[in-house]
Amino acid sequence: MSKRQHSSTASESNATDAAETSFIDVHVFETPDSNKLNKQNKKNSIKSKTVNEKQNRKSMTNFIQSGASKTTIEHTETPIEKRLDEISAKLSHMLTNNDISFIKTIIKDTLEEIKEQFLGSVLKKIEVMEGSVFESKNEIDALKRTIKEQRSEIDALKKAQQDAESIHNSSLNDLEQYGRRNSVRISGLVNDSDQQTSMVVADETISLLSKKLGLKLESKDVDVAHRLRKYAPNKNRPVIVKFVMRQTKIDIMQHAKLLKGTGVFINEDLTKINAEVLSSLRLKEPDLVERAWSREGKLFVRYRGQDRNELVSFDKYKLWLSKPWPNKNNGATRTTYARNVSDSNNSR
Repeated sequence: MSKRQHSSTASESNATDAAETSFIDVHVFETPDSNKLNKQNKKNSIKSKTVNEKQNRKSMTNFIQSGASKTTIEHTETPIEKRLDEISAKLSHMLTNNDISFIKTIIKDTLEEIKEQFLGSVLKKIEVMEGSVFESKNEIDALKRTIKEQRSEIDALKKAQQDAESIHNSSLNDLEQYGRRNSVRISGLVNDSDQQTSMVVADETISLLSKKLGLKLESKDVDVAHRLRKYAPNKNRPVIVKFVMRQTKIDIMQHAKLLKGTGVFINEDLTKINAEVLSSLRLKEPDLVERAWSREGKLFVRYRGQDRNELVSFDKYKLWLSKPWPNKNNGATRTTYARNVSDSNNSR
């Protein structure tokens, strides 16, 4: 600050000396033109002096203001630094006075609290999930019970349907067998020929039965008689005979045992399924079945070791039909009668 003052004072003194010198010089060599010039120079020097003073004052003001602000900043920074140092010293003093355990306790308690809060939220979520799983399990159990009930209902419906089908099939079989109640099948009737008429077959049948069985039969007792299947040379086709009266058929069946050893066989005209079951009874279980026969379209069996006869019900037909034949060859030649029944049903 003093240097700047001295420099400005020196410059002012130099300017003053110059002005005075120029003023002296003017007085020595004065002329009219030179007077004007001197006046002008004097004005210019006074003006420059004024400008220089203003600039010097402004620079001094700025210098003073900058110094004051710097001093203020230094004064404000010093207390903050001291305060921070004091706080740091106190903290280091606290940590060194066995307060570490206290801080550890605070941290431990804080962690325990956080842990409890976390576990609480987790347990709550687990409870919600368990409730949802429990509800789902109840729903699944209910669905399982419903499915079980529905399966029981389905099984009951299937059994009812099977029973209904069995009853229906049994009724159809009985109805068909009832239509055959006056008919018999005769195997071994000779004199077979191609284009043999029904009248010729009826006459030969009446002649054979009257002669072998000792019955008084006439042509009017026969409703219809014909041979089955196509004609084959040197073979006698079986004959189916339908009588007018049922009693005639019963009398013939009662005396059929008299034909034993003659090569002629008389059987009831059975339906296809009845003939198959009767054949199965006679051939499939020889160690179990002692005897099997038919009467009035019903099948009877006597098992070995038993004294009474047993009626074969329709619900047992499936069991006997499912049993295997004694050997593979018997599957094709199980009985001539059963095979003829099947073939005749297809040709009628």
